[in-house]
Amino acid sequence: MFMVRVGGVPAAITLRDISLDGASGLMCEPLAEGTRLTLEFDRLNHVEAEVRWVRRMTIGLKFLVPLQPALLNGLYTKYGLRSR
Repeated sequence: MFMVRVGGVPAAITLRDISLDGASGLMCEPLAEGTRLTLEFDRLNHVEAEVRWVRRMTIGLKFLVPLQPALLNGLYTKYGLRSR
């Protein structure tokens, strides 16, 4: 489970998959398409994203700046995430 911040307000997301350009996951709070947020992987690694699609409580995110491959590989290893 990771933290997202929408306008400074924290919420939790359970990521299902992730790639260099985006991710999808299950949110605890409903969000609308077009919402901008910050996804926090840890204290040092954050990424700005936009909600591209919503299906009930599952959302699709598009990163505003693609992830670095080394960060993505570290997330796969550390958290057991899968690619899209």
